[in-house]
Amino acid sequence: MIKIKELDNGNKAIVVPKGIRYISDWKDYNLSDFNFPHILDKKIPGCGFTEYSLRSNENVILCSPRKILLENKEKQHNYIEDEETGELVLDPNPEFPVFYFRNELDSDLGTDKDISKVTKASGLESTKEENIDSVKLRELILSLKKSLLDFVAARRYENKAAKVLVTYDSFRLVREFLEDFGVFDTFHIVVDEMQSIFTDSTFKSDTELGLLSKLRGLNKVCYVSATPMIDEYLRQVDEFKDLPYYELDWSEEDPLRIVRPDLRARCTSSITSSAEKIIKEYKAGNFEEMMLKDRVVVSNEAVFYVNSVNNIISIIKRCELSPEECNILCAGTYENSCKIKRKLGKEFEIGEVPLEGQKHKMFTFCTRTVYLGADFYSTCARTFICSDANIDTLTVDITLDLPQILGRQRLTENPWKNRAELFYKPLGKDKRVSREDFDEIIKKKVERSEYALYSYSDTRDVAKQTAAENLLFIAKTKNYRDDYVSVDIHDGKTLVPKFNKLVMVSQQRAFDIQQIDYADRFSVFNTIKENKLIDEQIGNNVTNCLQEFDRLKTFPEKMKLLCEYPQTEVERYAVLDQVPLVFKMYYEVVGPETCKSLSYNKTEISRRLSDIKLEKSELVVDRVIAEFPINSKLTKSDIKLKLSKIYSELGYYKTPKASDLEEYFELRSCQITNPETGKRDHGFEIIKKR
Repeated sequence: MIKIKELDNGNKAIVVPKGIRYISDWKDYNLSDFNFPHILDKKIPGCGFTEYSLRSNENVILCSPRKILLENKEKQHNYIEDEETGELVLDPNPEFPVFYFRNELDSDLGTDKDISKVTKASGLESTKEENIDSVKLRELILSLKKSLLDFVAARRYENKAAKVLVTYDSFRLVREFLEDFGVFDTFHIVVDEMQSIFTDSTFKSDTELGLLSKLRGLNKVCYVSATPMIDEYLRQVDEFKDLPYYELDWSEEDPLRIVRPDLRARCTSSITSSAEKIIKEYKAGNFEEMMLKDRVVVSNEAVFYVNSVNNIISIIKRCELSPEECNILCAGTYENSCKIKRKLGKEFEIGEVPLEGQKHKMFTFCTRTVYLGADFYSTCARTFICSDANIDTLTVDITLDLPQILGRQRLTENPWKNRAELFYKPLGKDKRVSREDFDEIIKKKVERSEYALYSYSDTRDVAKQTAAENLLFIAKTKNYRDDYVSVDIHDGKTLVPKFNKLVMVSQQRAFDIQQIDYADRFSVFNTIKENKLIDEQIGNNVTNCLQEFDRLKTFPEKMKLLCEYPQTEVERYAVLDQVPLVFKMYYEVVGPETCKSLSYNKTEISRRLSDIKLEKSELVVDRVIAEFPINSKLTKSDIKLKLSKIYSELGYYKTPKASDLEEYFELRSCQITNPETGKRDHGFEIIKKR
């Protein structure tokens, strides 16, 4: 018997019995027992709901936003490892077979892109449907239909449940084919990672609108996520605002069952430099160790989450990694594949998520495409997350993305399973947008949308198709820069312009992430604490310390607090990672005891710092490397200005000289033309790091 209780917020909680760690182990759990359609908040990633869906006695269509997840599940269920070769081969008798509706026309296109760079008509890409011969397209679709129906017929003959895997893109085809076969009504539809319906809408809204169009009116639909879109956004979309909302309650019958994540958040001036530093430690063999009761575990594997293929390429080039050392996991698009080979070499390629028991490379790089649902089975990998709030594609959503990432490592024997380090760059002052200005932008786009749709409705019937095609072209080329008009291309043969609330909500969420969650260091830490991604007691202690730090007015008071506050090592570093860099610089380089002996006098501490070599501080190294790109050419005066700013921000009172760069880089003297005066100035070209 399943225990369900009413919650104060109007939702319902499903109490998970004691002893159950994975839903697939819960014999009484049955999709048919709940009000449909509904939203299911799993609360924790990795609880086995996808596996339950693929092992239960019910016919299930599992819809996923990512091909890589479905490919991973297909391999887990339909393939086995050949004992002689070690290669994956089809299992002749799988226990829980699945059918993957592998439509090669589906794509994760766009999810690895910086949307700000895809706003011109020249960037409009033709779809795969436009590039394939119509006869071949028909043959492909008919072949998929036959294979799907053969699989379903065979499962029905054996009186066993049929499990179909399909992307959001191709659900419409699966529905059509199963309806033709007269069995669609026997299937439950599980929409996995439902929050991506919102988060992906700016990149491929026609897919998300098409999915919702084909789900509308269906009864057996379960929208599932461990991190559903927040209520305030759900309420704005008609398809979700009135749905029953269930939450899995893991703590009532077993409070120890939920292991809270251990996240260390570090502010950085360059996420690339931070990643490079970690990689250097690994390549030098300086691995972190964990002492367990019966053994010592060494972490010689690292997984990096970087939401940009360009940044992954930059890190690999900068660290001179070989194909044997790194696994690149991103959207398997032709564009990404060509970019990787062109910039890294022909031997580099998009990789695959290793199955349990398969060998992992030392470094794995993942984009957003991968961390929605992909399972990692490393026994020792550590997790590193890179987030830059100043670049759309590099911002990691603390509420939606971080819990997903922290749930990717599946093996309990990995002592770093629930640990991660977040390197973040908060929003720069030049990127700030007020709530009032943003609301005005939204208002104008809504008005333009309403006007465009009114004009379309007033168009004569003979011209409506042409008008709709024009609106579709605008939506694709401008990526909703000016309005929220989308065109539903899955509603039969007729193009239907609509107001796209999904995109509007997605942009509202992006504003909240960038302008509120990443506004400054304190905002980042508070968001992490509110989402319970750090131990509650530690979080409270750190918050109290930061509030006291913010309340104090003078430098000596602030420095004394940092040096004398009775914190544990974990709390101390959590505080130092959030305060201005100059304080962290003094604490780490000069030292708390010396600062105390100098009565926390800023001038005296600065003098002591000037006697210490700059190389001793990682903070200075990080800032200098971030500010001076390899292969750049700068005049000596420009170099001095940049160094002066860095020294000032870090409290290093030394007169900057252009030659200071020689401590960090190999330089070549050069002449640089001043664009304003036309004169030639002396400068340096930065060749490579020392």
